[in-house]
Amino acid sequence: MIKAFEPAPSKHFKTPKYTGIFLSLLSMFVLASMFVVWEQISKVNIDPLLQVKVISTLKQCMEGISPSFEKEMGVSVQFTYSADDKIVEEILSADEDGSPFDLYIFQEPDNLTNGPLRDQCVERIPIAFIPPEHPANSTAGSVLVSANLSNRTQNPTLALQFARYLAAPSRGQFGFSKNGFGGVNGDLWSEIPTLKIFMNHELPSKVISRFKAFEVREGVTLETSSLPSEKIDSALKIILQSEAQEFLPDLVFLKQKASWSPSFPYVLLNANGPKHPTPLIYQAKGNAFPNLSKRLIRFLTQNKKAA
Repeated sequence: MIKAFEPAPSKHFKTPKYTGIFLSLLSMFVLASMFVVWEQISKVNIDPLLQVKVISTLKQCMEGISPSFEKEMGVSVQFTYSADDKIVEEILSADEDGSPFDLYIFQEPDNLTNGPLRDQCVERIPIAFIPPEHPANSTAGSVLVSANLSNRTQNPTLALQFARYLAAPSRGQFGFSKNGFGGVNGDLWSEIPTLKIFMNHELPSKVISRFKAFEVREGVTLETSSLPSEKIDSALKIILQSEAQEFLPDLVFLKQKASWSPSFPYVLLNANGPKHPTPLIYQAKGNAFPNLSKRLIRFLTQNKKAA
């Protein structure tokens, strides 16, 4: 009988027979790898860009302060310099199709709070004083310079962060002082400040609903605790008598005026005004963010009037 031909086993590597399951797993691995690579590539050269129009007087200050802000925040700041009066004219004459800046920095004119300029600049943060002896100051006293948020900005949070950075004692104020400008009482620097708030549980829902809008605009955190008035009073006194002072709120919103003694570490805001707003707002004397608190109150008041 003739035996069938049986070739000797090959010692060379044979291409394995891939199954459908193996190929599916391989495809998933390749896609996952491509996604990771794409994520890394997409992060290159896409830093957020902040457009700022500044008076020429502060050019040296901005060039000295902005690099540290850009490095700390991972953003890019682009400056356009101009004469002070030209900036105001540009803001007032801007049309709807114009290319707005995110932030305008200029000397505060008389019409900032009582004219059309107020409608174009929805928020302001003082950043420095120009001393009387400076060539850019034609008055006998110091002139305040503020950073003003454009009502057409697409980057309100970043713009306000930069303004807060310029006003912060541990950040921008060093640069202004180094160049001979007067300082302001800015808030302590924090990328995402936190305001602790105690409020009466009977406060109007419209007030509470505006908190979230303010958080989004400013890039801050509002920690709120809603309690009955009598519970707020007792809670404050308990915390004051404990070692947990860090739990004290920065602001207290009440429906009625509190009967606290003058030594109590809270003061009624707008206490000398002709009429107290509702709710009544008390601020901690040791509040680390007094200017942020004022902007919150102004934000709530303006939106209440608009409503």
